Formats: sequence, structure tokens, C-alpha cells
Amino acid sequence: MVPLPSNNRWMGPRVPGESVGPRRLSGAVVRPLNFTVRRLASMPRSVRVSLWLFLGSVAVSFAVIPFDPGPWPPRPEIPVLIATILVGAVVFGGIASVAFRSYQGRNWARWVQLALTVAAFPAAIRDALSHLGDSPVVTTIHAAIFCTTIAAVALLFTPTSSVWYRRGSGSSPAS
Repeated sequence: MVPLPSNNRWMGPRVPGESVGPRRLSGAVVRPLNFTVRRLASMPRSVRVSLWLFLGSVAVSFAVIPFDPGPWPPRPEIPVLIATILVGAVVFGGIASVAFRSYQGRNWARWVQLALTVAAFPAAIRDALSHLGDSPVVTTIHAAIFCTTIAAVALLFTPTSSVWYRRGSGSSPAS
């Protein structure tokens, strides 16, 4: 049997106690969203602020849920509950994917994010007006969250952001 050279680590440890160094992978396997510190640093300030506004609004919206004084719906049966959780996870995952793609510099994703925000506007107004008497504090927080989301999307369309999206600095050569 021919001994393997010392730099050949593809077979793993050869003796007990020997560790295998980290494998160097590249491309979509390691970073499927290609969202790195270097890419964050190359963003214009308006896109970075938009990213932090978006992440902050998502975090605050989840933190406010337990304080909503509205009546909780009756607990559904288990299959309905599981289906609701799965559909909610798919919808949230889709929205998160579009948002992260827009912060990668994908021009189509910022337009989809704008369309989703515009589509949510009537529902946000309806909810704010219907819950205003029950809980003005929570309603005000929800209105502030929606205004923050509008500001985050608006920052994606400033002149410096538009140049960054058009230049293609956010897209990778593989996409």
C-alpha cells in the first residue's frame, strides 16, 4: 500500500487523535445567500440603514405579539394547527428570502419587496383603525413598525441605492 502524502486530508484522520483541518468549500454550499461582511461593507449607507430598519421592525413585531390585548382565537384542532404553522413558515420564509435577496443587490427583489409593502398597506390601515379603541399603545407600535418598513423600502430606491443595484455590485458572477 502506498502511503498518502501528508497534505492529503480527504480521507480523514489516519491515526486516533489526529484531527482533520477544515475543508475549503466554495460557492453556494457554504454561503447560499452570499451575504458576507465584505458585501455589507460594500453597500451604500442607505441600503445598510434599510437592512437594520427591516431587521429591527421584524424583531419588534415579534416582541409585541404577546402584549396584544385582543382576544386569542380558540385553539384549533391539531391538523389545522400544523397546517397553519407550516403555511406561516413558508410565507415567512418567502418574505425573508426576498428581503435578503434585495440586500444582496438583486434588483428584482427590491421591486418585489416594494410590491409586498404596497399590498400590505390597506390591511395595515384597516387593522390600525379597527384596533385603535381597544389598545392605542399596541396600535401605535404596529403603525410605527409599518412606517419603519415603508422607510426601509424607500431607502432601497434612493439615488445611491439605485446606482448600486444597477451597477450589479450585489450580484455574484454565478447568478
